[in-house]
Amino acid sequence: MNTVVSEPRSDARPFSEYAALPADEIRARTWSAKRRLGKQLVILGHHYQRESVMEFADFRGDSFKLSQLAAAQADADFIVFCGVHFMAESADVLRQPTRRWSCPT
Repeated sequence: MNTVVSEPRSDARPFSEYAALPADEIRARTWSAKRRLGKQLVILGHHYQRESVMEFADFRGDSFKLSQLAAAQADADFIVFCGVHFMAESADVLRQPTRRWSCPT
């Protein structure tokens, strides 16, 4: 199993800068990024996630079903699995080799 993880961009800001932002600012930036990436991005929300994360999910469900749905998204280059890390392994198994996936902690 090969996992493609992008190297951090040299101009990337540390997570601590985002964590300190007001919730409304985080929401606005997340929606903006989601609109900008369009169909290139698919966000999977596992049942265990809180609603503040699930509002951005393109699909909701259990890990295997979410992985199947993500695999069917031909235009998605980036897969973000919002769930328990070990459950995200199904997304890695089913993804295309050219796709990048992430399971934020």
